[in-house]
Amino acid sequence: MSSIRTPCWSVILANTGATPAAVIEDAGYLSEENVEACENRGIDPHIATGRQKHGQQPPPLRCPITRNLDVKGRMTRKLRNKKGKEIYARRKTIVETVCSLRCRKVKG
Repeated sequence: MSSIRTPCWSVILANTGATPAAVIEDAGYLSEENVEACENRGIDPHIATGRQKHGQQPPPLRCPITRNLDVKGRMTRKLRNKKGKEIYARRKTIVETVCSLRCRKVKG
């Protein structure tokens, strides 16, 4: 299975000797392939589902939970529960590492 992020995970593992427990990424990385690649490696993905203005709260979910949600629907639910909000809120406060910048070059 190939993924946009696979080269970055190799760099992270080589530099730290560990796989991250979770990742927080921009909407450009939201795909079934990337979510599955994370989960197969034991990484908990938190990937944006779209653009949102700084400080703007997403609208509450009012639809019933279904098992047939696509990757965007599942991620939307994940980011709006209490734990998901806490993790994703750190996205704007964490400085992007040199490794992340290097991974962007790998992506193209």
